[in-house]
Amino acid sequence: MKQPQPPANAAELSARLIRHCGEKGYGVTGLGIDKHGYLDFRVSLPGRDSEVVISFNGEVFLLNFRDGYHWSEFAMAPEEETDALADLLAFLDAYAHPATKEVEVKRRLRRTRLELHVSNGAVLRRHGWSKGPPDPVEP
Repeated sequence: MKQPQPPANAAELSARLIRHCGEKGYGVTGLGIDKHGYLDFRVSLPGRDSEVVISFNGEVFLLNFRDGYHWSEFAMAPEEETDALADLLAFLDAYAHPATKEVEVKRRLRRTRLELHVSNGAVLRRHGWSKGPPDPVEP
């Protein structure tokens, strides 16, 4: 069986991620390539008690937060990979912001649900629907 391969520009994408994390004061550890060909990195954020795992294979870019929350970005073509990584890192920065909080949402006739309210306006749920940050308003 063919071994999964990392993206062709894995070194460039990894360097961008490590440089960004270093500039922001985040700790980053490379975990290598998983069985599906994703490059995995563990990121520790100041003021957060848990680590975030960043994974990418050149097409799919994933953020995995504690308690099952996650966010993904996609690159449909190789020239979109750096933009997808930049969007993912911007989301990571929003998560690191102190305004990001896990909240209990009361629901009528149902038990409360936990949601992660990210400082960029995104609302993440563990299962099912999540809402991304609002689109920027153009002047």
